[in-house]
Amino acid sequence: MTASKKCVAWLNMYGLHGSSGKLTGSTSSLNKLSVQSSGNHRSQSSSLLDMGNMSASDLDVADRARFDKIFEQVLSELEPLCLAEQDFISKFFKLQRHQSMPGTVTEAEDTDGGTLSRQHNAGTPLPVSSEKDMIRQMIIKIFRCIEPELNNLIALGDKIDSFNSLDMLVKMSRHVWTAQNVDPASFLSTTLGNVLVTVKRNFDKCISNQIRQMEEVKISKKSKVGILPFVAEFEEFAGLAESIFKNAECRGDLDKAYTKLIRGVFVNVEKVANESQKTPRDVLMMENFHHIFATLSHLKISCLETDKKRSQTKKHRSPSVLCHILFRTTS
Repeated sequence: MTASKKCVAWLNMYGLHGSSGKLTGSTSSLNKLSVQSSGNHRSQSSSLLDMGNMSASDLDVADRARFDKIFEQVLSELEPLCLAEQDFISKFFKLQRHQSMPGTVTEAEDTDGGTLSRQHNAGTPLPVSSEKDMIRQMIIKIFRCIEPELNNLIALGDKIDSFNSLDMLVKMSRHVWTAQNVDPASFLSTTLGNVLVTVKRNFDKCISNQIRQMEEVKISKKSKVGILPFVAEFEEFAGLAESIFKNAECRGDLDKAYTKLIRGVFVNVEKVANESQKTPRDVLMMENFHHIFATLSHLKISCLETDKKRSQTKKHRSPSVLCHILFRTTS
């Protein structure tokens, strides 16, 4: 079974290829999922997973868990498959140095889409670098569909929920690290490394989208404002990220994202506080920065320790804030 057909089989097995979504055309069209519903992409989880009356947050978690399981299975089965094929080619074409006979060298020759072997007389066997390069070229011809198929699967996961990029970044980084430890110049290591770039790009896009949503938030001019949506969403994101990136090798990518996100949260809380007409600026600042402080105190994110202290300072900036709060609760 080809890699592309396996991907479709896994999608069928885990329920992401059903009545609500359809993969059309060739089996490489994993990114052509047609979702027949409107609105936010997360609301599509109900039709994708057919889970009845579950809450939106439960659907998000179940949706991500299913895709994460598929993605891990794809990577786990791909790795031994490529290594086994590489070993077979090495033995079949006698490209291992200890099997090379004096005066005879085996080379690979591509003829009309097929790979054959031919021998010719030579004084010494091929150097190791040449042998590895020949094996790699043959593996590329056999598995040339792997990289686009993985990119299609990644695009599908990102389309289902952009937060899938967190799981994919952790999983892909780990498999790249494993492949590089086996052979940093192998086809598998190079291919997974290329795909990891795509995953990181999607992760960065996810972070940029969250910051843009903070900047575009609109508050009602006729009602009072409490905890801002993007403050609550930062708490949700940080909680999810900490559970996914626990003991992950790519922790540095998350820390950089945290730095960008918390900067956006601070700037936009103050921006909304200055624009608010119904809620006193100091009250809005105190409530939201207290929420941020509580979130960071609970999660204990080391790279945000300075920001935790800043949030505590900002929430107590006005001496009249308690008066505003008392007035608000009694009115």
